[in-house]
Amino acid sequence: MNKRPNLLYLHGYQGYVTEEKKAFLKQISNAFYPQIDYDLEANTLFDKLLNLVEEHDIQLISGTSLGAVISYLIGMQKSLPMLLFNPAVSAIEQLSTFIPFEYDNLQIVKPAMVVVGEQDEIIPASTQVSFFESMEHVSLYQWSEMTHFVTLSQFEKAFRLFYEMLENQPI
Repeated sequence: MNKRPNLLYLHGYQGYVTEEKKAFLKQISNAFYPQIDYDLEANTLFDKLLNLVEEHDIQLISGTSLGAVISYLIGMQKSLPMLLFNPAVSAIEQLSTFIPFEYDNLQIVKPAMVVVGEQDEIIPASTQVSFFESMEHVSLYQWSEMTHFVTLSQFEKAFRLFYEMLENQPI
């Protein structure tokens, strides 16, 4: 990527973006990383995020766990390249009542990178892999040392690989 893209990053359920990850995201992008109370904001969350994508001309979307599955849904709706860490795919059914658009027939049409921690103690790696493995435009990475918590070095490594992938594929 030649210029710094506008990036939306969504943290996981009851989580937050660490100061170190914020600093890294600011180095590589014009980053937006809202602090979200997923329980309190459930009814308005998708509308708020879709407005943010439009308002700030978001070009890339990323997230971890619940934030990753929401990034996946918004990424499909808005045709955005996406980087997903340990996506909580089992939450899609629970989210369905809050999603203000039809998503059943949506597909990934831009490059997507999914990073699965094989040591994930919250969402089984096999669940994540089986959900994404047959999808087009998805590069699936299984990292044997990664748990549900993504370390700063794993976070940085994934973003570097994602940016390299985007350099080699038109978006």
